[in-house]
Amino acid sequence: LFALPVAFITMRTELLRPEKTVSFRQYMHQVYLVFSRRTLGYLAVTLCVFFMLFGGIITGYPALARQFFAAEPAVIGILMVVFSIGSGIVSVVFGKLTLHISARGLLFASIGLYALGIALIPRMPALGWLALPLLLFGAGHALNVPCVQSLLVQSVTPAQRGAFLSVNSMLTRIGQTTGPYIFSRITEWQGLTTAFDALLAVPLMILLLTLAVVPGGKLEDQQKQG
Repeated sequence: LFALPVAFITMRTELLRPEKTVSFRQYMHQVYLVFSRRTLGYLAVTLCVFFMLFGGIITGYPALARQFFAAEPAVIGILMVVFSIGSGIVSVVFGKLTLHISARGLLFASIGLYALGIALIPRMPALGWLALPLLLFGAGHALNVPCVQSLLVQSVTPAQRGAFLSVNSMLTRIGQTTGPYIFSRITEWQGLTTAFDALLAVPLMILLLTLAVVPGGKLEDQQKQG
């Protein structure tokens, strides 16, 4: 129902049409030409982040809370809210952080929070302590996603942004699909603790990608350059 007003506004909004139209094949060829190592790196980070989120947090955390602490579903859900709290707090101040911290610095901080959250989840002494790693992971997520989205948008021309954001969305879905499956397979093979330890390879991969493709400087400076 909430989508209906948006649909009404959309239908009454006149959109600017390109002066020169191209076929879908020509458009995709233009998109292909814009692909760069940097853009591919940003897309790979998206895949890694949502693989980690849906594998470790959405799938692994409830299973661990149930298996290790016999937590009821309602309690698991309440604790999961802490992830959103961590994300919300950081999201409120993200704009101010970008004025003082470089894009690399923001991503390094998010990687550290991701890794710390994942490492702590299977090592908490009591159910209530699971709130801490979820808070840390949520804070890292709020630093990572808008930063990577901004970098991706700045790395391509305005004409190709729609296509690249679509690819970014597709990789998000791939990460959401493969993360739970692979995490569950490792859990069946070696147990939950080992699965979380194995998941620490993902922040390491994001770190390597950050070092390889993310330029120095603040997000605002890169926007001016773009």
